[in-house]
Amino acid sequence: MKKLIILVIFALVLTSTLSASDIPFFKSLFIGDEEYVKQELLKCKDVEKIEIILIDYDAYDEDKTYAVHVYL
Repeated sequence: MKKLIILVIFALVLTSTLSASDIPFFKSLFIGDEEYVKQELLKCKDVEKIEIILIDYDAYDEDKTYAVHVYL
C-alpha cells in the first residue's frame, strides 16, 4: 500500500512537470534549443530578426557553438 501511494505521487509529479510548458527547461526539451532561444529573443519588443548560425559541432562531446545575430 505504501509503495502504491509513493508510485501515485511520483506519477502525479512527473505528469505535472512534463505538462508545465511555461517552465523554460521543459519547454526547451520539446522544441529544440535553437528554436527556443529564437522564440525567447523575439519576445523583446525591439527585436526584428534573429539569425542563428551553427559554427562548430563536436560529435564526440556533443558540443555545439552558435553565432546569434540579433537585428533591432
